Amino acid sequence: MASPARLFTRGFTLVWTASLLYNAGFQLIGAALPLYAVSLGATDGQVGLLIGLFALAAMAGRTVVGWQLDRGSKRLVLVAGNLIFVASALGYAAVTAVAPLLALRVLNGAGHAAGQAANQTLATETAPPERRGEALAMQLLTLSLSLATMPALGVAIASAFGFPALFLVTAGLSLLAALVALLCPEPPPPVVRSPAQFFNVAVIRPGLILLALMIAFGAVVGLAAVHAARVGLVNPGLFFLAYAGGLIVAQSFGGRLSDRRGRAAAILPGLALAALGMAAIALARAWWLLPAAALFGLGVGLAQSSLIALAADYVPPARRGSAIATSGIFLEGGISAGATAGGLIGQAAGLPAAFLALGLLPALALVALVATGWGRRTLSPPTLVEPAAAR
Repeated sequence: MASPARLFTRGFTLVWTASLLYNAGFQLIGAALPLYAVSLGATDGQVGLLIGLFALAAMAGRTVVGWQLDRGSKRLVLVAGNLIFVASALGYAAVTAVAPLLALRVLNGAGHAAGQAANQTLATETAPPERRGEALAMQLLTLSLSLATMPALGVAIASAFGFPALFLVTAGLSLLAALVALLCPEPPPPVVRSPAQFFNVAVIRPGLILLALMIAFGAVVGLAAVHAARVGLVNPGLFFLAYAGGLIVAQSFGGRLSDRRGRAAAILPGLALAALGMAAIALARAWWLLPAAALFGLGVGLAQSSLIALAADYVPPARRGSAIATSGIFLEGGISAGATAGGLIGQAAGLPAAFLALGLLPALALVALVATGWGRRTLSPPTLVEPAAAR
């Protein structure tokens, strides 16, 4: 049996490095920015808008970004996303009021749409087709590594040197990511060009599964720290460290699993683990929250990258940028909806009820997929798109 083609070629390594630098800058301000907003006089509602406006801008931006990725230079879209991040970080350092901070967060969201979609598209284009799932898992691993380390570092920098210094460091990381992006290879244009799309309808099915998973994730990312403090976890930040640990473990093997056994071999157990993780988070107390967080991280890490890879499988190369960007619309929409719905359910019935209720969504997605036979049809290695998707 022939050995699989090498994944970490020069081109893929440059894309991976650009992604790591981008996500390091993105996560460096993740925990500190709400604190900065409060220092400028923001209310709780305005702090919530920092997340909501960012997600809405990213969702809207992905439609245009996907269209551009299919018709123009993917490398320049990646550079542009990083430069927008540089501009927004420098703007954060200069503002002295809440309103311009919120406006810059919208700009930041547009840059995130470009940066993430271009990184993921280039990861698929610079990887061998038979290792596409692993490539996307490795790309998402850069986000997990950054999530595990950068938020705490960002708060420490802000505490020691002030918020402007933190934003300057962030701008520097994003500028370095833009420089590395300039060195990334530009994939050759496809032999057969398809009309570019703002929304790629071919990926609705994996997109809806991703939406169910990300609604659960949105509730966790938005509410887990408050829940952890209420049930006795001394440092709620440890919850996210445990979650990131589960992500990293799953991403280290989940991509290879989906390449060799089919996307369903990673997606179906991932949905099951995510649902179990949400139930465990709802029921656990104090230190028991840490294995619950890791369990949820395992589920998300297995399913997320394989769902994005599945979206890329469904389309010809000429539409791969819009397919990945459209997947991002479902992802950002799920996070926003999950945080909002989780807060409303939590206010009415308590946060454990919110985690239990929204944890049913990945479980229901799993049941629907198995009941319709989707898993059986996609358990073979996905070397070809499905006939209906290739038209």
